Amino acid sequence: MSKGYEEEQSGLKERRNHLTELITRAESAYENIDKFLPIIQKYTDINELNTHILNELIQKIVVYEKTDNPDGSKSQRVDIHYKFIGYVEMKEMFGLPMVMVMAKDVEIDDVLIAEARGVAKEFAG
Repeated sequence: MSKGYEEEQSGLKERRNHLTELITRAESAYENIDKFLPIIQKYTDINELNTHILNELIQKIVVYEKTDNPDGSKSQRVDIHYKFIGYVEMKEMFGLPMVMVMAKDVEIDDVLIAEARGVAKEFAG
C-alpha cells in the first residue's frame, strides 16, 4: 500500500510542476500583452506606415520562398512577429477565438489557466 501511495504522490507532484509551469508561461504571455496594448492603441488609425511605427510595433518579419499554386498563380508567406506578443495567426486577427501558442507547441487559453490555478491551489493546500 505504501508503494501505491508513493507512486500516486510522485505523479501528483509531476502534474503540479507541469501545471505550475503552464501558469508561469501563461502569466508571462499576459504580461507581454499588457505591454503591447498601450503601444498598439496609439496606432489604431494608421494612414501611413512609417519607420517609427514599424520599429515600435514589429520585432521581425519573416518572408518565405514563393510557391507555385496549382492554378498557375504564385503565393508567398509572410509572418509578422510583433514586439511582446510574437507571431499572430491571421484567423486570430479576424475575431476567431484567440489562443496564445507558447513554446513547445502548448496552447494555453483562459479555461486551461483557470483549471491549472485551481489544481495548483489544491496541491498547495
